[in-house]
Amino acid sequence: MENDFLLIDEPTNHLDMHARECVKEYLCGKKGFILVSHDRDILDACIDHVLVLNRKTIEVQSRVTQYERRMERKIQEKEGLLQDVEQPVSLKLMPLSYHKERLISCRELSVRYEGAESDTLKNLTFELMHGERVFLHGENGCEKSTLIKTILQKSGSRYEKLFVTDGEIRTASNLVVSYINQDTSFLQGDIRAFCRERNLEESLFFTLLRQLDMECVQFAKRLEEFSEGQKRRIKMLERIENVNEQVIKKCF
Repeated sequence: MENDFLLIDEPTNHLDMHARECVKEYLCGKKGFILVSHDRDILDACIDHVLVLNRKTIEVQSRVTQYERRMERKIQEKEGLLQDVEQPVSLKLMPLSYHKERLISCRELSVRYEGAESDTLKNLTFELMHGERVFLHGENGCEKSTLIKTILQKSGSRYEKLFVTDGEIRTASNLVVSYINQDTSFLQGDIRAFCRERNLEESLFFTLLRQLDMECVQFAKRLEEFSEGQKRRIKMLERIENVNEQVIKKCF
């Protein structure tokens, strides 16, 4: 890259760990750039100073004193001394209770997409028990999303047609699955229109967004102007409301 000065916005989004290391190595060899990122690891490795954008002020921190400044800032926030930081009420998400211990089980599972000549997922065996949290780790293209789509299809969600070619996958009956994917391209218009189109309670939606630390000034913007992180909050709350509606329908 032959540019004189780089402006880099979230370069590690959707990258696996190997690709992140490549980006980190490249940036460590560059001098003179501004990097926007939520990735603390790449920030610690590649930058010299931090530009902190508050609601009313801007400050610059040396990376050497970054930790001490963060600690001081947290203390001040707790004491209510910062005028430019809003203090939203904490959002508590209560998981639904379920009567069975085993939620998902796979035995030597192999899967392929409709029209494909070979399996994309092969010989997978695992169980997910109630209360467990599982992290899927692997390089881009290793079919992590295919596994998620297979689980969704088995649980009754509409998704791309996948065929189990060998083994089996089982999900507990009447299991309500909440799924948030990576696509945010469909988010357009303002939040009020978004709520009307999906029959969501507008005032409640705004309240929940505040509890997810989204500032009120953002509510007047169009969704296309939101950052990817803000769009994820919109999608998460939409999914929570949809799941609640599904539960109500099943109860009655």
